[in-house]
Amino acid sequence: HLLPVPRTRDALDVLCENVRVAQAALPVPLAVENIAALVPWPDEELTEGQFLYELADRTGVRLLIDVANLHTNHVNLGQDPAEALAELPLEAIAYVHVAGGFERDGVWHDSHAHPVARPVLDILTDLASRVAPP
Repeated sequence: HLLPVPRTRDALDVLCENVRVAQAALPVPLAVENIAALVPWPDEELTEGQFLYELADRTGVRLLIDVANLHTNHVNLGQDPAEALAELPLEAIAYVHVAGGFERDGVWHDSHAHPVARPVLDILTDLASRVAPP
């Protein structure tokens, strides 16, 4: 599975440069996805929404919002999905993705192999009330 980057200013600077390199090499627009996490990085300086907002603002990169990952981070990290949506640069959303998962021992796993859970659909409804689907 994907490993989230630490949401620090230094990591943001590195990621912005990497995004610019990829954008220069690709003949199509680049989109990056919010990532599900099992545990938080220590000493994070930004929320996921703040991190993605600044990344999109500084690079023009588009976003693929994985609604199931917002739910995963709610269960695993205690992050409020509504607050996360409020912080995202909605105008940068190019794609929205929904997938299923499962909970084991209090940890949510974004497996893509299970039915989509009701809370994920509720987050999708919230997102759709904020912005028209891309």
